[in-house]
Amino acid sequence: MIWRWCASSQAQPLVEMSENTHSQRKNLPPRLKLVKTTAVTLDRHCTLKFKSAPMKKLIPLVFGLIVAYLPVASMAQQSFLADLGKDKVVSWMFSPLTYHFSEDPEHKPVVMVGLEREYPNGKLDGLTVFDNSFGQPTIYVFPWGGVYKAIGGIEHLSFKWTAGMMYGYREPYENKVPLNFKGFSLAAIPAIAYEFKPGWSGQVNILGTAGLMFQLNAPFN
Repeated sequence: MIWRWCASSQAQPLVEMSENTHSQRKNLPPRLKLVKTTAVTLDRHCTLKFKSAPMKKLIPLVFGLIVAYLPVASMAQQSFLADLGKDKVVSWMFSPLTYHFSEDPEHKPVVMVGLEREYPNGKLDGLTVFDNSFGQPTIYVFPWGGVYKAIGGIEHLSFKWTAGMMYGYREPYENKVPLNFKGFSLAAIPAIAYEFKPGWSGQVNILGTAGLMFQLNAPFN
C-alpha cells in the first residue's frame, strides 16, 4: 500500500513513502495530511494513485462480461423482431410529399416514416412519426385498422383504414385538428393502395379536408 501527502490548499510537490517508514511521518510539515491511495482525483492540486490489485482484476472481468453480453443481446433482439412479424406482413412506410387542399403561408413540408403490420385476417396496426404541416414533431399510433383487397375486381388495388391517437399539434396550432386536448387528438385515416411489386405498394392517405399524403410501402425484412 502506498501513502501520499498532499497540500490541502496549494499545489506543492508530493512526498511519498511506504507504510514501513512510519518514523518519517513525524517530520512532515503541519499543513500536509495523510490520505490513503485511491483511484479518485481530489482536486487539481493532488491526484492520488490507485495501486489496488483487486481493481486490476475487476477491470478485465467487467470487460469480459460486456463482451459476453453482446451476442446475447443481439439474439434477444432478433427473437423480438421475429416475434414482432410472426404470421404478419410488416412494412416500412415513407411519405416525402403531402398536398394541401388550401394554401397557408405557414405550411411546411411533411416527411413521414413508420411501420405497419398486416395480420392474416386483414387487421392493421402500427405507428408513424412525422413533422406536421406546421413543423411540429408528431407521432400517430394506430392499434386499429383494416385492409380490403381486390377493390372493384382489381387484383392489386386495396382500401385501407387506420384509427388511433395522435400527439403533436400544440399551441398555437392546436385547433388545426379536431378533438385536440393539449396536443393529443383522435385520428382516423382512410387510404387507397396499389401493389406494383410483391411487398411494394404506393398509397394515398386521405387527410380529411386538409389534404392528401402520398406514401410508399416497402417490406420490412
